[in-house]
Amino acid sequence: MDGDECEFSDPELSHSHRGSVASSLSRAQDVLVYLVGDSAVQLCVEGVGSVSVQELGRMVRQTLHVPDSDQDAFAFWLCSPLLELQLKPKHQPYKLCRQWQDLLYRFTEASSEDISIDEPCLQYRRNVFYPRSKELQIDDEGVLRFLYDEARLNILEGRYPCDPEHWLRLGALSCAIDCGTGLDDQKLITLIREKKLSSFLPAHVVLGSGGFFSSLRSRGSRHAELEQSLLKEYRTLSGPQEPGALIRQYLTTSHALPYYGCAFFMGEIDKPAAGILHRGGRKSVNVGISLEGVYVMDTKEKHVLLGLRFSELSWDHSYPETEGDSHILWLEFDGEEDGTPVNKLLKIYSKQAELMSGLIEFCVELRSVGDMAAAAATGTDGDASVSHTPAGQSPTGQVGGDRTRERRGRLRRQSSVVCSRVHTLSTISYVDDGKEIKRLKPKRAASFFTRQAPPTYSTVQAESGCSSPGRKRRLLRLYYGSAAEPQEQQEQQEPEPCDINGANFDPELFLNKLRKECTLAELMDQESCMVKQIRSLDSDMQTLVYENYNKFISATDTIRKMKNDFKKMEDEMDCLSTNMAAITEFSARISGTLQDQHAQITKLSGVHTLLRKLQFLFELPARLNKCLELQAYAQAVSSHRRARCVLQQYSHMPSFRGIQDDCHAIMERLAHQLRQKFRDGGTSAKELSECVELLLQLDEPAEELCDKFLSHAQTRLEADLQGLEAELRDSAPDVSAQNLSSVVSPTSPTESLTSNPFHSPAARMDILEFIDRGCNEFVSNLCLVIASYQELFINRPQGGELASKNIPQMANSKLLVFVDTLAARYFSLVERRIQEEKGVGDNSLLVRALDRFHRRLQAVSKLLPGSAVPSQGTEIVVQAARERIKQYLSALQSFYLDSLTDVRQALAAPRLSVGAASTVGGGPLSGSGPPGKEAPPSLPELLTSLSNSILNQIKSVLASVHLFTAKDITFSNKPYFKGEFCSQGVREGLVVSFIKFICQSSRQFCESAGDRGGSTPPVLLLLLSRLCLDYETSTISYILTLTDEQFLVQHHSPVTAVTALCAEAREAAQKLLNHYVKVQGLIISQMLRKSVETRDWVNTIEPRNVRAVMKRVVEDTTSIDVQVGLLYEEGVRKAHSSDSSKRTFSVYSSSRQQIRYAPSYTPSAPMDTNLLSNIHKLFSERIDIFSPVEFNKVSVLTGIIKISLKTFLECVRLRTFGRYGLQQIQVDCHYLQMYLWRFVSDENLVHFLLDEIVGSAAHRCLDPSPMEQSVIEVICERG
Repeated sequence: MDGDECEFSDPELSHSHRGSVASSLSRAQDVLVYLVGDSAVQLCVEGVGSVSVQELGRMVRQTLHVPDSDQDAFAFWLCSPLLELQLKPKHQPYKLCRQWQDLLYRFTEASSEDISIDEPCLQYRRNVFYPRSKELQIDDEGVLRFLYDEARLNILEGRYPCDPEHWLRLGALSCAIDCGTGLDDQKLITLIREKKLSSFLPAHVVLGSGGFFSSLRSRGSRHAELEQSLLKEYRTLSGPQEPGALIRQYLTTSHALPYYGCAFFMGEIDKPAAGILHRGGRKSVNVGISLEGVYVMDTKEKHVLLGLRFSELSWDHSYPETEGDSHILWLEFDGEEDGTPVNKLLKIYSKQAELMSGLIEFCVELRSVGDMAAAAATGTDGDASVSHTPAGQSPTGQVGGDRTRERRGRLRRQSSVVCSRVHTLSTISYVDDGKEIKRLKPKRAASFFTRQAPPTYSTVQAESGCSSPGRKRRLLRLYYGSAAEPQEQQEQQEPEPCDINGANFDPELFLNKLRKECTLAELMDQESCMVKQIRSLDSDMQTLVYENYNKFISATDTIRKMKNDFKKMEDEMDCLSTNMAAITEFSARISGTLQDQHAQITKLSGVHTLLRKLQFLFELPARLNKCLELQAYAQAVSSHRRARCVLQQYSHMPSFRGIQDDCHAIMERLAHQLRQKFRDGGTSAKELSECVELLLQLDEPAEELCDKFLSHAQTRLEADLQGLEAELRDSAPDVSAQNLSSVVSPTSPTESLTSNPFHSPAARMDILEFIDRGCNEFVSNLCLVIASYQELFINRPQGGELASKNIPQMANSKLLVFVDTLAARYFSLVERRIQEEKGVGDNSLLVRALDRFHRRLQAVSKLLPGSAVPSQGTEIVVQAARERIKQYLSALQSFYLDSLTDVRQALAAPRLSVGAASTVGGGPLSGSGPPGKEAPPSLPELLTSLSNSILNQIKSVLASVHLFTAKDITFSNKPYFKGEFCSQGVREGLVVSFIKFICQSSRQFCESAGDRGGSTPPVLLLLLSRLCLDYETSTISYILTLTDEQFLVQHHSPVTAVTALCAEAREAAQKLLNHYVKVQGLIISQMLRKSVETRDWVNTIEPRNVRAVMKRVVEDTTSIDVQVGLLYEEGVRKAHSSDSSKRTFSVYSSSRQQIRYAPSYTPSAPMDTNLLSNIHKLFSERIDIFSPVEFNKVSVLTGIIKISLKTFLECVRLRTFGRYGLQQIQVDCHYLQMYLWRFVSDENLVHFLLDEIVGSAAHRCLDPSPMEQSVIEVICERG
C-alpha cells in the first residue's frame, strides 16, 4: 500500500520519537533490503538512524547494477503481514520502523497481540507510479528479472486474478524460464513434479475451490489434468528462446491484466441481503489502486467484483463520527436498475480509506498533468483534452447548465474473472437530479475550521467543475491570500470587480448584481455552491497543515539549533581574528629586526651547510668502517649512495680522489661480506631480502642475484618437503592390526545388520595435522619467498640502465618455473597422504584438511596470478572428493553383501520342531543352540531390518559426504566443484551406482545351477524380490529426493531419471520372483519325478493309502503359501465352484468327456482314447507353464503348482502302468485336487492338469480298470 499522497506519521508520534531518532547510531551497521522472493541485499550503512530512502536507493542500485535510466521503476516498501507502505524518497526507514506499531493501530484492525509481535521488513519492489508503457521500454535483463519475479509472485498468490487461458500461458512461460525450452514431455512432467505444480500455477487453482463436489474428486486427478494442460500450453512455445525474451513475453501477458502494478489495501464491503431473514454481513476484499483506476477483488473467490477507471468514478472519504464507526471510502459510478439509469454508491469499510483516498487523488492529478502535457505537445487546449474526472467531481455539465450526463455502456456480466460483478454488490442507488433518493450518504467530515457546523447529508453530485486539482489550489490561494496569480495572467485579464476569483473582486457589486439578475432559487443554489467551496478549501487547508506539521516542527528545531551553533561560531571567529592579528604583529616585528642582517645570515648559513657536507665527505671512510664493524650494512650503503655522485664529480681533485678510493675499497669488502651472507644457508628470509636489496643497490647483476636467491630459497623449501616426506614414511597405518581385531571380535547375524563397518585406520599423524604442517611450513615459506622475490626483482622501480634490461619479465619467468617445480613435489606428497585415507568413518578431518589446503593456495594465486599452482591444487581437491565417493560406494557395497550374508545365516538356522515347517520363514526359527532359546527373526522382520539398515547406512554416508558442501568450506560453492560434485559425484557416482549395484547383485542370484544362484536359498530370492519391489515403489524416489534436497542438485548435465532406476529395480524384482517360482517348482518336481521313476507301476499292489510323497507335496505347498503370504498380498482369484474338493477323475481326459464321447465303453471294445484326448485339447485353453508371475501370492503359487503338475504329467507319460498302478494314480490325483485348488488363481487349471495325468496313465495302462469313486474318496479322507 502506498502512502505517497497521505503522510502517515502523526505529529505526536514524530515528536515522541524525535529524541531517540536524533541520537541514533552513527557507526556503520548492516541493513538487509529484501527483494521479491527469498533473496536480500546486505548493505553497510553509516548513520542508519538518519539515512533516507533516496540514499539507500543509490546504494541498492549500485549493488544490483540497476541502470540510472530504470531507477524510477522501483521503490522501497515497508511490508509485514498486516500492512504494506511504499515510502517516499525523503522518508527515513529507521524512524518509520520505530513508529510501526502506531501506524498499525492507525491503519489496521489488528489486535494488540498481533501488533506487538509484528515486525516490518524493508523491500525493494516495483514503484506503483511507474507507467506500464515505460516498463516495456526497459532493456536491462536484470531489471526485467526483478519485475518478472514480482509479477509471478502476485499471480501465484492470487493477487492478480486470471482466467484459465491467462494462468496457463503464464505457467508455461514460467516453466520455459525455469526449466528451458524444447524439453520432452516425460522430462518436463518430472521437473514439474519435483518443483511442485504450485510453483507455476496459482495456489487456489492447484488446491481447488474446496467445495463439497471438489472434495469428492481426488487431488491426484486434478493435478494430472493441470499437468497435461500445462504441458499442452508449453508445446505451443515456438522453438528455443532466450530467458530474456521469455521474461518479456511474461510481462507483456501480465500487462493485459488491468490491475497490474496496483497497490493493494485491505477492506470490507456489505454483503447483499440473503435468506429468509435477509441477513447480510460483510465480505473481505482487496482494493487495488493503480495509475489506471480502482479495482475491488474478492479475496476468497479470487475474482474482480468492481473495476473502474478514474474517468468512470467519483470518490470520497469519511471519518467515523461516533465510536464504533468505521472509516469509509465511497465510490460513485453509473449503473442501471430496472431499466432506469441511476448513480450507484459502494461503501468500502477500512481504516486504510484515508490512504486509498490520498492515492486516488494523486493518481488522478498525475494523469491530468500527463494529459495536459500531451495536449500541449500536440498543440491543443489542455483544458479541453482532459478526459479523466478529478477526485470529488462527477462527470457532469457546468454550473447552471444542463445536468444531463453522457452515460457509458452498460456493465455486462461475463464468465471472466476480470469482468466486474456489479450485481453481486450491495450498493446505494439514486438519480442524478436528487429526486427519488433511496438512501443517503454522509459528506466529507467537517473540516478543522468549521467543526461547529452540524453534519449534513446529501448525495454525491457534480460540483460545478470546482473540484479539479488546479482550481482547488487557485481557490485556496485566493481565499487565504497566500499568493497572487502570475503577472502574465494579470496583464492579460482586465480588472473585473464581479469576478469572484479575480484580484479586484468587490463583494458589494457582486451581491447587487446577483440580486438583480438571479431568481431566489438561483440565489439559493449559488449560496450552496459557495458554502461547498469554502468547506472544501478549509478541508484542503487542514490537510496541508497535517501533511506539513512535521516539517514545521523540524524547521523550528533546525532554526533553534542554528541560533545556538551560530552564536558559538561567532565567538570562535572573534577569538580567531584576535589571534591572527597578534601573529601578524609579531611577524612584522621579527622582520623589522632582522632586515639589516638578512643577507649576512643567509651567506653564513650557506657556508655552514657547505662545511657540514665537506665534513661528511672527510668522515665518510671512517663512518663506513664503523658501519662495517657493527654490520650496519644498510646505513653504510645509504651513506655511500649519498656521497657517490659528489665524489665522482670531484674525482680530479687529489683529496676527493683519495676519499673515493678508500670508500671504494670499503664497499668492496662490504659487498664481499654480503655475498658471503647471501650464500650462508642459515640466513633468514628477511635478512636474505635485505641482503639482495643492498647488493642491487651496489649494482650487482640482477640475473645472478635471482638465481642465487631462488637457489637459497629452494634449499629451505626442500627441507620442508623432506620433513613432510619423512612424516609420510613414519605415519603408514598398521592395517594388519586392524584386520586382526576384526577377526577376533565377530558379531552375531542380527547384530551385524545394524553394525557400522565404516572405521578408519589409526595413524600417528592425521591428515589435518599433515596439511597444517605443509601449509604452515612449505606454503607459508613459499608465499614469503614469492612476495620477497617480487618486491626485490619484479615490483622494484627500474630506472636508468636497469629499465632497458627488462629485469621484471626475466625474473617473473624464473619465479614461475621455480614455483611450479616445487609445488609439483608438494602436491605429490599431498596426494600420497590423501590416498592413505582409506577409512570412511569421520569425514570431517579430511574435509577440513582439503579446505585449509585450498584456502592457503588462494594466497599463491593472488601473489602469482600466472601460476598453475591454484588450478593443480583445485584438481587435487576435486580428485580427493571423487575418491572419497568411490570409497563410500565400495563400503556401501561391502555393507550390503555382508548384510545379505547375515540374512542367509539367519535363514539357514534350524527350526524348533517339525511343526514349524508349515511356517517356513514366518514361524519362529531357532538358533544353533538348544531348544528354548530366542528364535531368529521372521521374514518380514528380516526384510524390515535389511531395508532399514541399508537406508540408514545411505543416510549416514550422505551426511558424511555433505560435509564437502558445508557453507564454511571455501571450495564448496565454487562452480568448478559444487555442480559436478553434487550431480555426477554424489547423485550419480554414489546413490545411483549403489542402487544399480543392488539390482545387479540381486539379479546374479538368478544364475543357473552350478553358478552362484545354484546354492541360493529360495527364501532369499523371495526376500530380495520384495526388497527390489519396495525400492521401485518408494525407496528409490525417497533416496533421490533426499539427495537432491540435501545437496541442492542442479541437473545441468544428463543424470539418470528416477523412472529408469525404478524400471531397473522392478525388472530385478520380476526376475527374482520368476526364479523363485522356478526353483520351488523344481524342488517339488524332483520329489514327484523320483516317486514316479523309482516305482514298479505294472506289478504294484492294490492301493490302500495316499502315497507319502503326495502328502509331502501338499505340506511343502502349504509352507510356500505361508512363506509368500508374509511378503506379498493375496491377489485375485476366480470364483470357486461349490464342489471343488469333490471333483472326480476318470481314466480318460475328463469325466465330462467320457460321458460325451464314450457312452458305449467296455473293456472288450475300448474306444480310441487318444482321439478323445486330442479332441479335448482342441477345445481347452492353452496353459503357459513358465509364464511370468505377478507380484502376489496367488500368482506365485499358481506358477509353482503348474511346474510341479506338468513334471508329474511328463513323468507319467514315460511309464507303463498296470491295473493297480492306474488306480494309485487316481488316488494320488484326487488327493492333490482336494488341497491344491485353493492355492491357485483358477481351479480349472488344476483340474485340467490332473485330468491330463489320469488320462495319460490310462493311455499307458495295460489293463485300464479304474477304481470306484467312492472307494477313492474313502482312501483320500482316511489318508
